[in-house]
Amino acid sequence: MDQMLDVVLRQRENLYTPEASQALQYLKEYEKVVEKNQTVEQTCEDCEDHRRFVERAWQVVSNEFFSPRAEFRQSDWARLLVQIIQREQVIGSREEAYATVSHMVESLQDEYSQFLPPAEYRKVTRRSRPEERSYLSAMLVGVGIEVGSRSNEGYLKVIAPLASSPAEEAGIQPGDLLLSVDDFPTTAISKDEVLAVLRGPSGSTTQVDVKDVQGTTRTIQLERRRLPQPPLDLHFFDVERGREVGYIRLRYFSSRATKELKKALEECEYRGVDGLVLDLRNNPGGIFEEAIADAALFLESKYSIVSTVRNYADNEPLRKNPRAISNLSVSRRLNVKDDEYYVGSQKSSNLTQVPIALILNNGSASGSEILAGALRDHHRAKLIGERSFGKGVIQYFFPLGDGSGLKLTVAKYITPAGHDISLEGGLEPDFLCKDYPHGLPEEKFVRLDRTESRQKKKPMVDRCVLLALTLAR
Repeated sequence: MDQMLDVVLRQRENLYTPEASQALQYLKEYEKVVEKNQTVEQTCEDCEDHRRFVERAWQVVSNEFFSPRAEFRQSDWARLLVQIIQREQVIGSREEAYATVSHMVESLQDEYSQFLPPAEYRKVTRRSRPEERSYLSAMLVGVGIEVGSRSNEGYLKVIAPLASSPAEEAGIQPGDLLLSVDDFPTTAISKDEVLAVLRGPSGSTTQVDVKDVQGTTRTIQLERRRLPQPPLDLHFFDVERGREVGYIRLRYFSSRATKELKKALEECEYRGVDGLVLDLRNNPGGIFEEAIADAALFLESKYSIVSTVRNYADNEPLRKNPRAISNLSVSRRLNVKDDEYYVGSQKSSNLTQVPIALILNNGSASGSEILAGALRDHHRAKLIGERSFGKGVIQYFFPLGDGSGLKLTVAKYITPAGHDISLEGGLEPDFLCKDYPHGLPEEKFVRLDRTESRQKKKPMVDRCVLLALTLAR
């Protein structure tokens, strides 16, 4: 019987790429090590459960993870599993299992993929326990700074301020360095400790020292307040010769944001505006499907919005010893177009035909880039501002059965004209303008032919908005 199974396995292996075949060899080696360790494993009450937990996480990554730069190799991933079981022999506790899975995911070197223990997984998937809700509510009171990796000097980099947050209003920009918080140098405390200091009671203040990309250092007092803000703002401006332009500031993508955007566009059409300004600065994204729904509001029926690309997988399990590796398999993968999203024929699509000027900056990411890419590629909008963030990838959450879970990159997306946002490092604007969202023109009547003199007279007015109003009329 074993000889017959070996023949079947060899026949199946011929269907796999050399890469996948090598991975299968590592899984066979893993099976042998597990069998060798069974005597030791049986002396531990829960060691087999812990090993199977690690195997389950390994399999999810094997089936679902997508590397935008094609750096993931099934053979390397299978070899890592062998190395773990050879090093650990048995996994004696749930904490060890969590640490092992966390190390495995870190080895993917994908900044958006991570292992989430139960408390973290509940938080990000909005399934918090009652005793956690007051804590999570406090987490939403702060100054709106999203921090990322550290600089060569050890300072934390600002990914982006949240839209309409105290940090944005103070002019903190993506790429700035956070030097200290309330006199605590960020080089001396952890990222979580920095975030804890930034949070506090609504109405209280915190002091931050920041250095911009030109090397200028500022000390700023920020007042904490509840975040996030409402999804959008709508304003109207009368420009020359009685022409009116609508201005929409969209802060994030959600089902509520889509409903409010639809209402805003209907209001613009009712008023008969001559153009639109869509401001997506510091919009970090949100729900992928809602970004697609928002794009459909501006485009003709049957227009392409975005295409996703991921690794297709043939998940047929190869079992030689069901007790040892019954839940492990190797996938045949092809880097091909997965889905293409189009505007449907619903009545809500294409709510406006007027010219659009769309403002981006380095904090515009993910869903913002989907919307901006679709509108520009179909010649519905001119892009103004700075190059966008460049997060052209999609993450999904995968539960692991005990309350913990994985957040994994599963696909990348491409604009209708074929731009790979993650590889190209974001969307390049048609008109360069660097300014942060800090003030709309006060008057309802905007003399666009006197932009320069207005700027000298009113330096607090947002230059990018003025340029957008000029282009959208």
